Amino acid sequence: MRRAVWALVGKELRDQWWKPALGTFLLLLVAAVLPITYTELPRALGQAEVPRFVQEWLANLLGSYATYAWTNWFGKNLYQLLTLFSLILGIGAIATETSRGTLHFLLSQPLKRQQVLGAKYAVAAVLLSGMAVIPTLALAPLSAALGHPLEAALVIKGLPAAIAGTLALLSLGLLLSVLFDEALKAAGVAAGAAFVLALPGWFERTRSLSIFWAMAGHRTFQTGAVPWPAVAALLALASALYLAAAWALERKQL
Repeated sequence: MRRAVWALVGKELRDQWWKPALGTFLLLLVAAVLPITYTELPRALGQAEVPRFVQEWLANLLGSYATYAWTNWFGKNLYQLLTLFSLILGIGAIATETSRGTLHFLLSQPLKRQQVLGAKYAVAAVLLSGMAVIPTLALAPLSAALGHPLEAALVIKGLPAAIAGTLALLSLGLLLSVLFDEALKAAGVAAGAAFVLALPGWFERTRSLSIFWAMAGHRTFQTGAVPWPAVAALLALASALYLAAAWALERKQL
């Protein structure tokens, strides 16, 4: 049985590696472009007529490279791409097997349903964590090489919340993958769920409840510390959603 689990892990790696690899490549491009745009954007804006409120917003954003890099990295590109790829991997885990008719064959192997689910989740979690870590570690050296030093220790402190949020979204995608036999339907529900999860972040009083606000690392940038309570809450959410997916898969009629 152990050999069958490792065979499934190998299959998942062969089938899924290219998706987070694509995300990693895109993030590395962003990491390389950020210091360039920080230099060129003021020059371009200096030659254009823009409203005063836009000038004030850009002046605040471009006040320091640290603010600019963090806002565009953790506050936008990193969590957005991690959200997209975590839901893609999660939704495809079971729903794709079901729609293709391969889930019956997979479960006919000497594997328990929990082992199938666990192997798929573990592979996706490792790939997504690599997608978060590799480009983030490259951000500070690339910035320094292009003339804009960035404190690497602070950047690294933004990773725990980003990864914990990614695991929660992966678990959400996995649960929807079990509940819906068609990946397209699961994707539609996932889009709606992501919208609902984003709603608290639109209001100042509730933004700390938003998974995306936590992944964006606002508190880390403000305090210079890892928000471990938020990380723990996201990991607890990831665990709860995973257990719900496991419970649903055990009772799923095939």
